Amino acid sequence: MADYQGITRTVCIGIGGTGEKVLTQIKKIIVDRYGSLDSLPVVSFVQIDTDDAITSKGGNSYRGKDISFRETELVKAVVSKTEAEAISNGIQEVYDDKDLKTLKPQSHIARWFPPQLVKNISAIEKGAQARRPIGRLAFTKNYEKFQQTIDAAVRRTDGHAEYLLSSEQKLKLDPGINFFIVASLCGGTGSGMFLDVAYAIRGLYSPNQVNPNIRLSGYLVISPQIYGDTPRQYANCYAALKELDYYSSEHTTFEICYTQNDNRGIVREPRPPFDFPYLISKDIADTGSTISTREKLFNITAQKITLEFSDELSPRVKSMRDNFPDYMQQWDTHPRSNCQQYMTFGLVSIHFPKERISAITQFEVGCKLTAFWLNGIGQSPDSQALVDQFLVNYNWHPNLAKKDGFVSSLENITVEGGKTFKKIIESNKAELKKSVDDCKTDSDRQALASKLNTQLNAKFRKVIHSDTEAERGEWITKLQKARLNIENQYNQNIKDFISELLNPSNFKFSIRNTRIWLEAMQTELNNYRSAIEPVSYLL
Repeated sequence: MADYQGITRTVCIGIGGTGEKVLTQIKKIIVDRYGSLDSLPVVSFVQIDTDDAITSKGGNSYRGKDISFRETELVKAVVSKTEAEAISNGIQEVYDDKDLKTLKPQSHIARWFPPQLVKNISAIEKGAQARRPIGRLAFTKNYEKFQQTIDAAVRRTDGHAEYLLSSEQKLKLDPGINFFIVASLCGGTGSGMFLDVAYAIRGLYSPNQVNPNIRLSGYLVISPQIYGDTPRQYANCYAALKELDYYSSEHTTFEICYTQNDNRGIVREPRPPFDFPYLISKDIADTGSTISTREKLFNITAQKITLEFSDELSPRVKSMRDNFPDYMQQWDTHPRSNCQQYMTFGLVSIHFPKERISAITQFEVGCKLTAFWLNGIGQSPDSQALVDQFLVNYNWHPNLAKKDGFVSSLENITVEGGKTFKKIIESNKAELKKSVDDCKTDSDRQALASKLNTQLNAKFRKVIHSDTEAERGEWITKLQKARLNIENQYNQNIKDFISELLNPSNFKFSIRNTRIWLEAMQTELNNYRSAIEPVSYLL
């Protein structure tokens, strides 16, 4: 399986607004690379927030694919007003029981919740309002919901080994599960519950024979400047880092009871919260440069996480990361020695703005295509030459010098006895001449004159003009019908020639050349109309 790329089952967990933005960006990257989220079923998502409007956050679609958070991916860590009052009263009962002889419903919360905030506990439905204990309280109250959502997320990543092998991406499933936790340490939600989320996963998923490699990575943003730069954000960040440092040190144990009804809600964990804790700042070390916006920082973080499980560089990244624990366990030489356990990262990549380049390319192609249709390849044939070519191709005038094709067409119409207008007139003329030549006496001439009067009246009745066909002469009726047929044929000839000129394979192709020809043809037809106006009047 040398051609197959390894991939590990992965659960991405976002906490608060920062987690939601980064997870949404990860989803977009998956859609870009694999076409849809369903094409990479070994990656699942869980989003935790203390904002009840969590379902309306983020974009719903990307490149025509749904990337919104499904209900099964959401943990709404909210506390209603009624629940908040019960918690406040319950903690106060614990405080009032000085002997602590009776286990109260809120005893597990009273152990750590700050006494000065007990009376101020209110509904948690619009975020933690930058208060760390409120964020932790929301998680504790909704621990069972978190447990169920995480279990479902892990199950969704299982059972896809055969599908990955048969997929176009040629992916091979590696053993283990990767958990990625993304949060900001500046707000109340992220800084309040990031440790609890990490240790809850430690308690729920420990290495075993089925999944010997369970790795937990934390991506923690520590730049208050990009969130408003307020004193409380600095305080939150400082306090969260102090706790992270404490529990990452030796001889410490994280202990908490999330629910008194289930042993899985009791956590006693001596290990650090994260195998790989990444501290993310807007400042770029040793350069003086900064990442100017939150969106850029979130995008970089999403790119780094995606490198862990969905990139050609993933094996290399994993190999390098596996060498870090030896260095992370070493202690520095500071008088109060510290473990070298924190990490950060940098990314260098060539950004290919696909949408922008696609739009520019479409615009350039459109401009060139429009110019080609308008002007062809720059050829500019003489307008009269185009007219003459048309007249010859469609045989409008047998003789271009005379240009009498329309009149000739009318003259050659068969009107009676298989004879044309012209032949009948010439025949009548010849017969009349012969009759005149045969007249020898005055009586012959008088008889001829009487006969001619009758014959001419009959002939002229055939060319009588009238608005109705019943009164109109039969020859005029035939001429008018023939004229309409000839006009229809000429119109079709013009349309056919336009189609030829607008065929890109035609050397003289262009809208400009077609219009030049039409204008020249209009002049040609007007001149021709003037020349045959007397004939048209007679018809």
